[in-house]
Amino acid sequence: MNVRRSLIIGAVGATALGLIPASVAFASTQSPSATTFKFTATKTASKTTTTEYVETGTDTQGKTLLGWYTFSCQFTSSTAAHCGGAGSALNGMIYFTYPISTTSTTFSGRVTGGTGAYSGATGTITGKSISSTKEAITVVIR
Repeated sequence: MNVRRSLIIGAVGATALGLIPASVAFASTQSPSATTFKFTATKTASKTTTTEYVETGTDTQGKTLLGWYTFSCQFTSSTAAHCGGAGSALNGMIYFTYPISTTSTTFSGRVTGGTGAYSGATGTITGKSISSTKEAITVVIR
């Protein structure tokens, strides 16, 4: 079963949080207390069964490695799944969850918590497919 990469890799992006230089982060126009991070998530390994999809990868900005991610998705139908995972960085981890459609090239989900600098984090994660192995990710932390 071919799960759309954009929906799955987008969750990956959360790992870069904390490793992105301050000059890369900018205040979101949604709220004065929100911080937005943008980066590219790249799949390095994956496995698909009839009921599950699992993936790991890296988060980068240009040629700079920002962090790593892992997530898994449980299929709820032939075209939909629910995913959850974590991204790790030097100063903590970010947890996220999101639904996906195998027929879409975008995804949208929630930041549900974290560790270290991201303990108690909330926010959103979105992504869009760049290629079969890359996603453009945006994470907004409040």
